[in-house]
Amino acid sequence: MRPTDSLKRLTGQVTRIGVSRLALGLAIVLSLLALALPVWSFTELRDGSRDAHIFGWTTETTEEFDNDVWERTVIESYSRVGYPYPFIASTVSATYVLALIFLIVLVAVIVILAMPRMTTIGPLAKLLVCILVVAVGFLALLYPVLVLPGGLAADTDPDPVGGGFWGTAAAPGATFTWGAGLGWWLLLLAALAGTLGSALPYLRAVRTLGPSRPQAWRPGT
Repeated sequence: MRPTDSLKRLTGQVTRIGVSRLALGLAIVLSLLALALPVWSFTELRDGSRDAHIFGWTTETTEEFDNDVWERTVIESYSRVGYPYPFIASTVSATYVLALIFLIVLVAVIVILAMPRMTTIGPLAKLLVCILVVAVGFLALLYPVLVLPGGLAADTDPDPVGGGFWGTAAAPGATFTWGAGLGWWLLLLAALAGTLGSALPYLRAVRTLGPSRPQAWRPGT
């Protein structure tokens, strides 16, 4: 089989499925992966040792290294009495809940858009669907970016971690870096893919409402 034939077959399959459904399906997969991966972390470097604090749904995982040699992994529950980072824990947990809601919205939207009736409704309904996907997706994405910096300094005092969702700071004998985890970046891609997938049906509906082309004048008509 020639490469051109394979390309034509792939193009035909994409056309039958639809770019919109493919984008929404990709957004669902990325959201699922984001829910399984950390959205934020910070790292301490002290005299050759490195501790990476990784925040998940309900637990913090600390990976401890000495001169780049792994020593141990410590997992702490957010519900433990005296847990040292309560604000970070509540913000990260809320981010995962919002990401889960976004995933549910994506599944609902791909089911709704697959209904035969959706081909007959006007662009306003499809615009509302698009707005819903964009609003929920970017709420889940931006929530930790906007909320987390407000309580970082109090949680990590006296360590100089705070002032932004991403950052680097130095203290006597130590360096701190913090920022988004892989889960947050996958959530960003999911929000972009979801936006594309929900916007295309609206754009197609708007285009069909455009004025029809004038017929060419013919003598005697």
